[in-house]
Amino acid sequence: MRHSILLLLAACKGPSTPVDTDADADTDTDADADTDADADTDSDADTDTDPPAGEASIALMSRDGSTRWVALFAEDLQGFVNAAECVQDSALCRTTLPAVDARVTAPGVLDPNLAVPTTIPDLRVDGVAPLPPFPGAFSYEGFIDPAPTAPIDVTWSAKPGWPAYVGTGLVAPVEPLVVSEPTGRLVLEPGGTVPFRWTAGTGTIELEVVTRAPGGSQARWVYGLADDGSFDLAVDDLGLREPDTRVDLALSRVAYGTDANGPNPVRWSHRDTAASTGWFAGARMAVTAPASCGDSQALAPLAPGRYIGDFGTSDLDPGQDSCVGFPTPSAEVMLPVEIPDGTLAIVRAEALGGYAKAYALTDCADADTCVTGADGTFSVDGAAHWVWLNDTGATASLTLVVESSGTEDTWILDYTLESPVVADVLADTCADLGTPLTASARLVGGLAGLSADLDPILGGCGFASYDGPDALVPVQVGPGERLFVRATGSVGLHATSDCGTPTTCTGSVLPGWALSWVNATAAPVVQVVAADTYSVYADPGDFVLDIGLFTPAPLTPADTCADLASAPLLTTGQHHFEGVLPGFSDDLDLASPGPSCTGYASNGQDGLVRVALEAGETIEVDYVRTGGDGVVYLLADCADTASAVACDDNVFSVPGMDAPEHFVWTNDTGAAGTWTLVLDAFVTASTAPFLLDVDIR
Repeated sequence: MRHSILLLLAACKGPSTPVDTDADADTDTDADADTDADADTDSDADTDTDPPAGEASIALMSRDGSTRWVALFAEDLQGFVNAAECVQDSALCRTTLPAVDARVTAPGVLDPNLAVPTTIPDLRVDGVAPLPPFPGAFSYEGFIDPAPTAPIDVTWSAKPGWPAYVGTGLVAPVEPLVVSEPTGRLVLEPGGTVPFRWTAGTGTIELEVVTRAPGGSQARWVYGLADDGSFDLAVDDLGLREPDTRVDLALSRVAYGTDANGPNPVRWSHRDTAASTGWFAGARMAVTAPASCGDSQALAPLAPGRYIGDFGTSDLDPGQDSCVGFPTPSAEVMLPVEIPDGTLAIVRAEALGGYAKAYALTDCADADTCVTGADGTFSVDGAAHWVWLNDTGATASLTLVVESSGTEDTWILDYTLESPVVADVLADTCADLGTPLTASARLVGGLAGLSADLDPILGGCGFASYDGPDALVPVQVGPGERLFVRATGSVGLHATSDCGTPTTCTGSVLPGWALSWVNATAAPVVQVVAADTYSVYADPGDFVLDIGLFTPAPLTPADTCADLASAPLLTTGQHHFEGVLPGFSDDLDLASPGPSCTGYASNGQDGLVRVALEAGETIEVDYVRTGGDGVVYLLADCADTASAVACDDNVFSVPGMDAPEHFVWTNDTGAAGTWTLVLDAFVTASTAPFLLDVDIR
């Protein structure tokens, strides 16, 4: 995979300097009335136009002979500099070039919910205008074909608050990066190295490393390297501990510059990149892809379990408007499965280095026989999640197909079967709503044949548009009670207090996240929970909703590791808490000594809870702070943040609260033990209350 990225940036937000736009020769001294230093007042009709307090950025990515570029103009980007790197494929926000031969922890990423979108008319990049934003998006994109080989022009016309900009020949291409290693699938092992070899040049080299653990935690680093053609990355430096952690590696030759002409200096960077992806060695069963559909049928049915393998042929494609939602022309693996009647099949598939697609066929040779499927493009982890309930009255013999989004050569698969209790309480429309649930429930349902009634983004709720079919269930939440909903399957979740009125949306989350809401009033409140799909083209599929109604118990964690013996001890079962950390000290920081397992610091107060896990037990944690930015992690040694076995510091937010920090970790040490769960905060002096859900099973 090869691509180039160009980054442009107008000045960071901050106080602006007044600009005199009238025809006379005097100079303004303030930002409003047009009055110069000698006290006379202009009588012309024009007004001053201050430089914008926000940021503008453009990112270019070249691949396979064409270039895609993304443009962002926002009046508030939290002071980040290279905003384009935040927008483009969830990449980093980097403010400075790392020192040569030194590793730096990358800064945080952009939170779109804190950006105020604006419109820039007549934007052009090398003469190409952008496409309009997608629903719910705040960025613009365009395409240049073929990839640019000459200096790039960037221009936009003026609008109120944004002066016109002309950047002619602004950015010259960097010398192409020719990489010989690494190649193929990478398996990272403790004590090992990843060799990088490229044709030496005269530029500056950056190596960006992003690790994504199965529980959702991420870490990001940037290495600044000399352009001498060789670097060996030590695996142990990455602090990897969770099996099946994905590691994305991007080696780039980069150049940076600034255009200081005009009221707003434009910073730019241009990069040519070769990317690769690997896995931290994990305990998965290797599967060889069958050479054809016929060969797959000769295999024994796949048993529930965890698998890894390489993609094989490229024979199947359900096409547009199919059970996957979009065409799937890439390579796939085909595996036979048998699902007994009344059994729920749950699939999670991931493609190394890209987005996964997964579906099930009744006839391996006929892609039109798809019964269910999912596209991981719009999920938070790039994985395809689907759920299918066999209610046919007989055992179903299906072909499970996992497919890549492009050229990825490796897949992983989690396949489980369970016998659910089906509750028929889901409604199609607001008019169909029945009696509200008043207790926790596990619901199994499907969206086939249902209409598309609700879309939270229309009410300014959340950060994704759900314009596909949705299923609704009313839930009565008592005073002081908490509603907690987790979905299994390729559905997102949102809730509203007045069904059909988008502005009453109380929360919206992407597939893979839990929805949480607390009734802080003195009266019962009915929340309508919607299991929704992002596209009218996606197959509705089946899903599971685990709806929890409970009053959180107060929790007082221990303050320091010295107090750990007095910390609450959690054992097997479900636990739901609320609390605050008033006056607690900041003893632990993931960035000290580092590397941070989330890629960020945790500079706020921290509270400690002990968790006891038997061999093979799994802990699932959800942690949110209302009005603050939380960080959560699990330590093998309370005094050593480098002993973290799982962690998360999410970057998106949910209305009224912090991002839903979440991780899952299984004790595969072979022995029972006790770990320290740290409830931390990103910033100092954070007194925001928290909600904590722990499931040990």
